[in-house]
Amino acid sequence: LQKLESLSISECPITDDFFPVISLVANSIQYVDLYKNSTLFNMVLSGDFRVLQTIRFTYTSTSYELPTFNGTFPMLSVLDLTSNDHSFMSSSQKLENLTSLEYLYLNYNGFSVIPNMTQQLKTLKLIDVEGNPIWRLNRAEMKMIDGLNVRLRDTQNLYYLAPICFTKPTTLSLSGSHLDLCACKNFWLKREADKGVLDLYVSYVRCGDSDKFWYQMTQYEFLQVCRGSQQQREWR
Repeated sequence: LQKLESLSISECPITDDFFPVISLVANSIQYVDLYKNSTLFNMVLSGDFRVLQTIRFTYTSTSYELPTFNGTFPMLSVLDLTSNDHSFMSSSQKLENLTSLEYLYLNYNGFSVIPNMTQQLKTLKLIDVEGNPIWRLNRAEMKMIDGLNVRLRDTQNLYYLAPICFTKPTTLSLSGSHLDLCACKNFWLKREADKGVLDLYVSYVRCGDSDKFWYQMTQYEFLQVCRGSQQQREWR
């Protein structure tokens, strides 16, 4: 197994004792996929994984904790933790060891906020939290995603994004969320999009009696029809 490059194990009753086995092929393994292995509870990866590029721990559902990354992972760029019922991250996961991570998939878990531990991931480009019960992002959380591609699709509880001025090109995917794009409090999203610093992917929405879609309206047109008279006066 010393030259093993790809490892995929699906729907098998493997346990946490399996992970030291992976460390035996740390020098060669590039891809690890553990799909629907519901007997995993405390996943610990230790070793010098010098060529590992992708890890997928998906649909393990009964996992109590996120994986712990005790080793070195200089080339790991993709971490997929889709559908595992996770709801928090902590320092015990040692995400700071993922020095090259670019794509983090946390979709369809139990996160009510975007985990602040992601601030340790200096190379991160995309975080996918689609389908999580996120209902609001405060100012600190919004600043944390400045410069990222953030997928908030199908976050059906989402109703508020705190206004900030983005300093780096940022992408927000909001299709399928319940965010009221026609509310005056969300004028700042149009402002940032019109500045060119924010790419906003949303469902087709018309506000008020306008025959234009939300993204086609000028800021003035939006302020004429947006919902919320007090905020409307404040923005003007």
